[in-house]
Amino acid sequence: MGTRTVIWGLGNHLRGDDAAGLVLAERLKERNIPDTDIFVCETVPENYIAPLRESEAGKLIIVDAIDMKLPPGATRIMGLEDVVSVSFSSHGLPLDLLLKPFEDGLEIIVIAIQPADISPGVFLSPPVEAALAELDSDSIEHLEKTAAPYRQNRSPR
Repeated sequence: MGTRTVIWGLGNHLRGDDAAGLVLAERLKERNIPDTDIFVCETVPENYIAPLRESEAGKLIIVDAIDMKLPPGATRIMGLEDVVSVSFSSHGLPLDLLLKPFEDGLEIIVIAIQPADISPGVFLSPPVEAALAELDSDSIEHLEKTAAPYRQNRSPR
């Protein structure tokens, strides 16, 4: 595994809180965080597979608005296995399928932000903006520690 970290911001600027991953990636990109490559992927993370492969990254952090049925602005850290069962807001290709070939040599985490409103033409809601302010930092460690671990209810009922 490499020592670099790659961050992908996912979402759609035209759909309110769905832009959360993009906005955070744009903010982090301005900080020039050492040993970190940051991509604003919009709704097409598959277009960033080649740069990921070439980056010699040891870790991929994906930031996206995901409907987890939590209060708006809630943040969670998830693994790839968790994103199979949640509803992504705007991109079509499932991340678990897209990143399956990288699982053995790359630590992959997803920072999920619960959207309040993904209607076309709206801006970020106050709870999502507050979550982004909390996540925004010069430190990758802060980004990972700020979001709570995701606890999926795996009950058969």
